[in-house]
Amino acid sequence: MSEKVYTVYMSQVSGSVISLKNLQRLILFFDALKIKYTQIDISLEENKAAKENMITKSKSDKKTLTPQVFLDGEYIADFETIEQWNEWEELKQRLA
Repeated sequence: MSEKVYTVYMSQVSGSVISLKNLQRLILFFDALKIKYTQIDISLEENKAAKENMITKSKSDKKTLTPQVFLDGEYIADFETIEQWNEWEELKQRLA
């Protein structure tokens, strides 16, 4: 069985300080729980198709807000949901 590797869609040039702080927190959560992930910066021109894919498949009310988490191309959660799971101590079990 292969190990899960999540995709975190993010933007380093977000106009929102909150989005950047949320990305930092998400990375802290994942690193602390040893959850494997890769990042895709949707602000880069070469990732334009990835951005469109994120927006199309996102089930978040805030489809363009980053960070968002996907697994095997399927939407998992936005940051608010990840943060709730962490507060409820369910993050590891939901992503394991």
